[in-house]
Amino acid sequence: MNKTTFASKTKSDIKGKKIGILTDPSKTLRFLSNRRIIQQQYTKIPKEIKFKKRPLIDLLGGDFSEIITLYNELDMKWGVSIIFYLGVDTFVFSKENLSPFDLENKKTIKNSVDFKKWFENLDALIISLNVNNLNEFLFFKKTIIIQSTIPIFISTGKLMIKKLSEEIPKNIKYFERKGVARFGKKNRLMIINNLEELL
Repeated sequence: MNKTTFASKTKSDIKGKKIGILTDPSKTLRFLSNRRIIQQQYTKIPKEIKFKKRPLIDLLGGDFSEIITLYNELDMKWGVSIIFYLGVDTFVFSKENLSPFDLENKKTIKNSVDFKKWFENLDALIISLNVNNLNEFLFFKKTIIIQSTIPIFISTGKLMIKKLSEEIPKNIKYFERKGVARFGKKNRLMIINNLEELL
């Protein structure tokens, strides 16, 4: 049987592929105040907002907009899900109802995602975590990542790329994260192009 090329795949074939995004919350939250969208760091959130629960994906502002942009672009072609890493063995879905207070006190948040099960149902994984969270995540989940054969993309700093490229096999592609950007436009487009070629 001839191998199906990406160009010959139907829309339903492409949509059947599942892309996962593993990320962490931004330090900036967004909320409505006096009919205006305000963005503030956790410590500056007004008391009347601090305990109000909302879907996590709607609560985050700042650099998280890059994750939303990537999600929207991927979702036009594939099925996409986002989960958040909040600490050792604590993962939550993007629609999890949390408050600014919860995010300040992450140890009180209960795990709601079976990461292994979620990961095993993916056709590709994109990881965007700050350096501390990435180190911690890989310390506990490196075996699962190493044993996987799906494409994995990690956006991180130059020094971390050098360290990880020596430790983890070639099914992982690294994209250098510069400054406060999660990906940057160039890396985002490269990730999408890679997915088109691989899936």
